Amino acid sequence: MTNRFSYSLTLNFRERQFARKGIKYYPRCAIHAEYRRYIEHSTKVRIYTIYVILAAFLSAAMLIDFQWISTVELRYHISTLCASLIGSIYYAFYWARVTPLAVIIGLIVGVLSGIGFSAASFFISATLSNAAPLIECGAGFIVPAIATFITTSPLNEEETLDVWERTRSIDDPLQPWAEVYSKDLGIRNAHLLTEGRPRLDDVQRAFSFSSTFLNYSIAVLLVIYLAILPAMTLLSDELYVDSFQTFMFITLTWLSTAFVFLVIIPPVFAFEKARELEKEQKTDKFVTDVSENSYT
Repeated sequence: MTNRFSYSLTLNFRERQFARKGIKYYPRCAIHAEYRRYIEHSTKVRIYTIYVILAAFLSAAMLIDFQWISTVELRYHISTLCASLIGSIYYAFYWARVTPLAVIIGLIVGVLSGIGFSAASFFISATLSNAAPLIECGAGFIVPAIATFITTSPLNEEETLDVWERTRSIDDPLQPWAEVYSKDLGIRNAHLLTEGRPRLDDVQRAFSFSSTFLNYSIAVLLVIYLAILPAMTLLSDELYVDSFQTFMFITLTWLSTAFVFLVIIPPVFAFEKARELEKEQKTDKFVTDVSENSYT
């Protein structure tokens, strides 16, 4: 009897799953429909993107093995053509003032400078080819910044808030910011937030320590990785024991720094979060004690 009942439940479940595949559901809720369509579209795009990238990498790997292409030269050409992406993409994510035109100009100038230095290495000096990725990476940081400063003016408070409104509008209405992150971010008076979402000053206050620490860490690591390490390859055309030992020491320093960064950062953030929470608890306790004493 039990087996027959479980079999019928399994059969009904399969029928419902089959019916769901056959019937196309179109959400019509005024609040959640747009977000659901956005999630479904982004999920499909993400899946297709993963498949395309995997197919491209596998095909490229098989082609390289079949044609006996030098992987060192291939990596050099890829770094020469793509190094400017680092700065341009960084600005696109973390600088509200940057414009699409500035990012495109940075990419184009970076690629042209990399190609120019690579071509000049055949006529002037072979050492210029080693500097091509470094120059292009620097162009990816410098050129978009210059183009942005020329074509735009600093954002005022109203424009900054407008950028924030457009950013926070991409939110799950079923799990709004105030309900999910008010406790984690230490947002005060979360129930009083406009439309149930935090203001820009609340988020800036919550992430002030994290953003400051990360900015200094990024600056130090960029100097090590983009200046010191590439400069070591330009010291001499011949590889001596002393220069090789120095290069290996700097490389190991970079790797150990990255490891320490990955290991220490989470406890530091957790400690800072606990410290802020302790301060808020002391403040709440003080207010409660004062109110109780005033009534007594």
